[in-house]
Amino acid sequence: MSGLSKFVVFLIATSIVTVSALWIIGGRPNTASIEVVIAARPEEVFSWLVDPGKRTMWVHNLEQTILETEEPEGRPEKFVSTFRFGDRTENHDETVLQHDAGQFLSLKDHSGGVQTTKVFRLEPAGKQVRLKYEIIQKANSLWKLKFAMQASDLEARIQTESLELKRLAEKNSEMPFLFGEPVHNPDQ
Repeated sequence: MSGLSKFVVFLIATSIVTVSALWIIGGRPNTASIEVVIAARPEEVFSWLVDPGKRTMWVHNLEQTILETEEPEGRPEKFVSTFRFGDRTENHDETVLQHDAGQFLSLKDHSGGVQTTKVFRLEPAGKQVRLKYEIIQKANSLWKLKFAMQASDLEARIQTESLELKRLAEKNSEMPFLFGEPVHNPDQ
C-alpha cells in the first residue's frame, strides 16, 4: 500500500470516528439553566414571558410572535413565532405545556429537527422575584451533527436573555423599591 493510499485510509477512518462522535454527542439532550433575582412583582415579570410585544424585546433572534389562546378561558395555547438568523427566517410553533399565571410557564417547540423545552419558574425572593429559566434541547436525525457543534451557544444565549429580561422588567417595574433601596418620590 502506497503512502497516498495509507493517507486516504487514515482520512476516511478519522472522518468516520469524528462523525460518529458528533452523532453520539448531538444525540444527548443539551441543557442550560440560570437563576436571576429581579426587582419586580411576579406578575410584572410574568407579563414579559407571555406578552408577544414584550417577548420580542428579550428573546434572542425573535422577530415576531403571536399568542393564540384557548377560548373561552383565554388560557395561552401557543406562540406562533418568527426567528431571524442572519438573512433567513424560521417559523416556530411554541406550544404551552403548562401555565400558572405569575408562577410557572413551560413551552415546547419542535421545529427544524430540534425539540426545545423552555421552563420558567417564578418564586418569591423577599420583595423581589427569583426567575429560574431552563432550556432543554434534543436533536433528531442529521440535526445531531449541527447540534453537537453548537451546544456551547445555549448557555451564553440563556444568560443573555435572562439578563435582558431582568433589565427590562426592573426598568418598567412599578415597585416602590429597587434593589432594596427606597426610590425617592417627591410627592411623599
